[in-house]
Amino acid sequence: MRDMSLCGERAWILPTTLLGITLILGTIRLLSLDGTGVSRLYSDIRLSHGLRQHAMREILSRGGPKPGCEQRAITFEETTIPYEVCGERRVPLMVSPSSGELPLGRIDYDAIFSQAIPCPSTPTKTKNPHGEKLTASKDCPLPPLLEGGIITLENLLGETTRVLARESHASVIASPGGITVTGALTLESDLILIAGGDIDIGAIATSSRQTRKVTLISALGAIRVGSISTGISVVAGGRSTIEVPETPQSPPFPLPPQREYDIVGIRAVVE
Repeated sequence: MRDMSLCGERAWILPTTLLGITLILGTIRLLSLDGTGVSRLYSDIRLSHGLRQHAMREILSRGGPKPGCEQRAITFEETTIPYEVCGERRVPLMVSPSSGELPLGRIDYDAIFSQAIPCPSTPTKTKNPHGEKLTASKDCPLPPLLEGGIITLENLLGETTRVLARESHASVIASPGGITVTGALTLESDLILIAGGDIDIGAIATSSRQTRKVTLISALGAIRVGSISTGISVVAGGRSTIEVPETPQSPPFPLPPQREYDIVGIRAVVE
C-alpha cells in the first residue's frame, strides 16, 4: 500500500512540475515581448521627436514661420514630408501719435520680467483682483525715488515719483498688471514704461535741459496721461484707449527687448 501511495504522489509531481515550468517560460516570453514593445515605442517616440526638431530647425533657417498656417515640405534623410506649420499672429500695436515711430515686433516679456525684483516695501492685496481690468493680485507702492526704474510682478501705485538715471540707457518701469501715478512722474533719464494692464499717469515732467524720450506700452489695457511738460517726447503703443497729449517727436525712442515670431503649432500631414 505504501509503495502504491508513493507511486501516486510521484505521478502527480511530474505534471505539476511541467505545468510550473510552462507557466514560468510563458511569463518570461510575455515579459520579453512587452520589453520589445516598450523598446520599439521608445524608439518611435525618439524618431518622432527628432523629426519634429529637424523640421523646426529647417523652418527657422528659412526665415521663420509666416503668420497663420501654411503647408511646407521638409526633407529628412532623403524623404520629403509635408508639414502644416502655424506661426504667431502679427497684430501691431496702435501707436499715438499716428505719426509716431514705434518699430516693434514681439515684445520679449520673459526677458523683461525675469529681471523682476521683490516689492521694495510691503505689498498689499489689490482691491479688485477679479474686475474687468487686467491687474496683478497685489499692489506695490512706488517709492518716491527710483534709480534706473523698477520691475516687479505686482501692480505699481504711487503719488509722485522721480526717476534717476543709473546707466547710459533708458530706465525701465514695468508691471504685468497696472501702473498708476496720481501725481507727477519726474524724469532725469529716458524711460520705457510697460504694463500688462492700464497705465494712468497724472503728469510727466522733467527739469533736465536735455530732451527726455518716453515709450509707453500697454499689452492689453488703456493708456492715459494728464499732461506732459516741455522737454519730453512721448510715443505710446497699446491695444485699447490711448489718451496722451501729443508732443514733438524725437525718434528713435527707447525700445524693450524683442524676440522673433515663433512657431505655435506643427504637424505632419498624412495624405
